[in-house]
Amino acid sequence: MPPRLLAGYMRDVVLSGTGRTLRGNAWHIAGKTGTAELSGKPSHSWFVGFAPFGPATRRIAFAVVVENAGYGAGSAAPAAGEIVAAAALAGLVKMN
Repeated sequence: MPPRLLAGYMRDVVLSGTGRTLRGNAWHIAGKTGTAELSGKPSHSWFVGFAPFGPATRRIAFAVVVENAGYGAGSAAPAAGEIVAAAALAGLVKMN
């Protein structure tokens, strides 16, 4: 699969899919939510992605796992948004 196509699918997850909690983020996050189900325990929440989507001079990639926190969109995605915001304040993320 061409990288641009996959990146577009990941952006769609944030714009209209399970990662909608990040839709309004100023840094145009792209990613994928997930849930690792456990037997007899709360599920692990995860979100992987990158920011910013589109033209950028500085971009980061990340993977966030929150143990026993439920669905990926509920815990890991908002945590990823905070990580991207902190990275931007540190100058690690820069859009064109």
